[in-house]
Amino acid sequence: MIQKKKDTNPISFTTNPACADLVLYESTRKEYAKYSQILQAYTNNLLKEWCSVFFKFLKKKSIAIAEKADHCEQFIQEFSVRPSSPAKITAINFLSIFWANNRNLATYLNTLPEQEQIVWRHVVRNWYIESREAKKLSGIDFTLFEESYWHSIEYHKTNASSLFILTSTSRYSIYNTDNPCYLYLPEELRRQLLPWALNQSLEALPTCPEPPLSSLTVFNCEKNIFTEISLINGMHMQGTLDVNEKGKLTASQIKAAIKIIAPVEFFCDGTNINGTGSLRAQLLFTVQALLLKTAPKEKSNPASIKQLFTKVIPAYFYYLIPLLLPHITGLKSNEYRQISFRSALIDQLLSIIETAEGTPWIPVHELLEYLQYKKGSINYWKYIHMSQLTNKWEKEQITLDFYYPEVIKPLYLGFLFLMAAFGLLDLAYTPLTEKSQTAFETLRYIRLTPLGSYVLGKQPNYTIQALSDTQVPYFSLDEHMLVIRALQENNPYESFLSNISTHIGLRRYRVSPSSVLAQCKNLQDVENTIQFFKQYICENPPQIWKEFFLSLLRRSQSIQPVKSEQYVVLQLNKQDEELLKLISTHPDIRKYASRAEDHLLLVKKDKLNQFTDLLKAHGYLF
Repeated sequence: MIQKKKDTNPISFTTNPACADLVLYESTRKEYAKYSQILQAYTNNLLKEWCSVFFKFLKKKSIAIAEKADHCEQFIQEFSVRPSSPAKITAINFLSIFWANNRNLATYLNTLPEQEQIVWRHVVRNWYIESREAKKLSGIDFTLFEESYWHSIEYHKTNASSLFILTSTSRYSIYNTDNPCYLYLPEELRRQLLPWALNQSLEALPTCPEPPLSSLTVFNCEKNIFTEISLINGMHMQGTLDVNEKGKLTASQIKAAIKIIAPVEFFCDGTNINGTGSLRAQLLFTVQALLLKTAPKEKSNPASIKQLFTKVIPAYFYYLIPLLLPHITGLKSNEYRQISFRSALIDQLLSIIETAEGTPWIPVHELLEYLQYKKGSINYWKYIHMSQLTNKWEKEQITLDFYYPEVIKPLYLGFLFLMAAFGLLDLAYTPLTEKSQTAFETLRYIRLTPLGSYVLGKQPNYTIQALSDTQVPYFSLDEHMLVIRALQENNPYESFLSNISTHIGLRRYRVSPSSVLAQCKNLQDVENTIQFFKQYICENPPQIWKEFFLSLLRRSQSIQPVKSEQYVVLQLNKQDEELLKLISTHPDIRKYASRAEDHLLLVKKDKLNQFTDLLKAHGYLF
């Protein structure tokens, strides 16, 4: 009997690449150490399984080592001694040859059948693929399943899926052939494969000196933003633009604010697919109102926008997710409050954008691919596992393999639109179509504005761009009557006068106690209205106006309510002779109220509204 001689040297090496079956590339000592540490987290069985794939690939081949530094050849020879049962450190060193150098990984993947490469590219770009979808794309079984103990499903790998990891989003794998099984790669390996899957280098941030802007809409609002923010602040001061406890504005609040502020919109051609006609208004009003909730006295200046993007938005980002994902239902803010989720979306995206030299146009989809390669990703499995997200336009549940294209990528694009809404970016985007799920998917290019460079810390200062060369006053106040005249046809603040005055003619408004107090309920409202007037109408009004405001403040403290079941009992200020005379002589007051001793006034509860309006007409509030 002839005994087969054991192959003690299944792999050979040559110094001549032209004579080699394949060429491998050395990595730096730092890269080897980095990936060796990462691989330590995986089990011996999984490492052994991965090693067998690559060892089979190298076996009986002549190998040349480019940029030779001895590590690569040494790791292969050490592993070849006992490939079926290697020590863990030996297996890790062997795997790091491929993990630490994407050229070696690409060399292996390029030898796979084209059908298998299609599945690999899908996983690299989308993180996951469902096993049945993998077979549909390639015609190859990547998993086999069988019924096991307690009628549960147990999935097994095939040769095609040896380097993948299997997972399921179900908590329990009850016997059901519809229970999905997903294939994915370790994140560090997936990132290394991005240049191969995209067939392009990702070592530098992609830019485009001359994008095809003639076929795109270019948006910039840098010159308008500070006027718009000033108007938003004014409405907030009046109490008409406050977010609720969930960080939201009502549809009626947004509609009223649009009428007053008229912000420049992204899509202003009459298109209103899925609410995109007021997209910028929703982003601008909500986010600025969140800032004013945390800092009520914040001014309209570059520093406030910088605070907004460096402090407020990171702290309240979970409030914005429904705005940035209008096509998604099932979002639960508690699951998206975690710092790691916010950091991966905001901090990493901004850090990439600010690395651009100068202010070039950046192609957006290439930017997101570069972001993945340089910064890594979120643990998406955790979020999809906890959520039941649904695409409300398509009425389909979002599965793990569509979580990136339908949730994470729109979040990135939506955040870029949010930056543009505050003047930090120029955008270039295609027109909306009926097939557009969100407006954000139309985005093609972005470019930092001078304001954006300031907010991201690339420039130390920023000078507000004037809308006109000369600053003209917006209003003129009469020195003898309570009348205001608007001085400019396109006066952005004129609409505010409707809340405190009565229109009496072409750009002329009369102010009276009843017009000022119409929307006031207490002394604080009166003080806010006067502060608003001085900030937006006239900071230093004539004497007649100063006396008028002092009178309103004094009279707003002259009446104090006292609790009663049938009447509202009011305590009159006995020092206010004008009030006492009014109560005593006005004929209509007797219809609504009765006087009592010690300067008390009893007002019938069912007549309280009429009585209140009567007093407001004379400048009194309680």
